[in-house]
Amino acid sequence: MITQRLTAQLSSPTEAECVKVLVNRYGVGTIYLPEGTPRALFYACMQQGLISDDGFLTRKGRQLLLRYPDKRPNH
Repeated sequence: MITQRLTAQLSSPTEAECVKVLVNRYGVGTIYLPEGTPRALFYACMQQGLISDDGFLTRKGRQLLLRYPDKRPNH
């Protein structure tokens, strides 16, 4: 029951929750999940088109990050 509630919450995450996932990327935009981040959140971002099927940040994901300049990495 707890898993179902968590899945339901993550199926439509807020922009801020998505940004927390999108800022975790290497080099050309490969997204990785820090320890403790629900995998369902990553998949929800994929469903929203923020992360490609092969795990890269999409144009839509980059546009979302531009709206949160204080959350972007310094590199």
